[in-house]
Amino acid sequence: MFSKVSECSMKGLNVKGQFVLIAFLGLSVSAQAAPSKGASSAPSKSAASVTSSSASNADDGEGSSSDSTSSGSNSISTSVGTTPWSRMMKDVNFAYFNLTNLSSEQFYKGAGRPFAYNYFAIDYRIGRGWKASLRPVFLYTWGGTEYGKSYQASEFKIGDAYGVLGYKFRRRPETDLDSKINFRVYAPTSDGSREQGLVTRIRPEIVFEQWFGDRFSFEARLEPDYYVQSKTAFLTADNKVLTTKNWGYETFVGPIWYFYKDFGAQLSVGYDQMNYHDSEANNKFGFKDEKIKYQASVKGTVGPLFFIAGATQKRNVLKEERAFQAFHERETEFFLFNYWSL
Repeated sequence: MFSKVSECSMKGLNVKGQFVLIAFLGLSVSAQAAPSKGASSAPSKSAASVTSSSASNADDGEGSSSDSTSSGSNSISTSVGTTPWSRMMKDVNFAYFNLTNLSSEQFYKGAGRPFAYNYFAIDYRIGRGWKASLRPVFLYTWGGTEYGKSYQASEFKIGDAYGVLGYKFRRRPETDLDSKINFRVYAPTSDGSREQGLVTRIRPEIVFEQWFGDRFSFEARLEPDYYVQSKTAFLTADNKVLTTKNWGYETFVGPIWYFYKDFGAQLSVGYDQMNYHDSEANNKFGFKDEKIKYQASVKGTVGPLFFIAGATQKRNVLKEERAFQAFHERETEFFLFNYWSL
């Protein structure tokens, strides 16, 4: 079996070019807050991200690098940011992102172990509308007991760090349309990615939000996903042969209603697809996952914090295991998503 795995170990580098969609920013997880008509917001999952209102202002190029004070009849101008270091730092923003989720089935049974995806962001404004970001990722699973299993201790792991290059378009008054594009590239810094032979992962993001007045908008989001692998299959610790991911995409569309100042509610529907490499090692050919998803959430901005809380249901399209039931406990996760501008 090892020989078969090694035979296909370099096939993943033959990039098939099954899609060449680039352009989508993220969240980062880069993302955005949408407290008002002048800012954009959108819920996302682990790979999505959100920016606080202060970070959005930095993206828009707002702010000043100088202060003026006057005393009596003499006006004294004090220049701030005259050194290269200070000029650079005024365009730097630090942030912390956290996305925590828990299976609704485990929650209703009084069990479960919440899982958290976290990163610290170092954002640098390159120019008007342009931003580059570096995001080291870490993962944390709470200690606890899943239903029918023994207690498991908490776990801390390093995730795949990634860089982001994004552009936020200026809204044109005649269209009332907000849009942004992010290009994310991941490094195989996690144990799991190195075990699977990941070389890099490319995940663009494109977001459009059309406004209708001050309180209503409609958002559309697309996230293509492409994996460059050194293997088409890998051997797990328990001697199972699994194929590696090749390419896929995620979509989301839905209305947003801002019912009070910086607080709103959103209903969304989306479609996910992931295609895997063909592999002779385990006779998997043309394997893929397809899921339709529904999400209900509330969002808001409080000072430096932007948050989204809600529930997401994912339903297997290729293998329906049960009749449809809105937010069925076996298909649903609760999530809390927050972004702090530091």
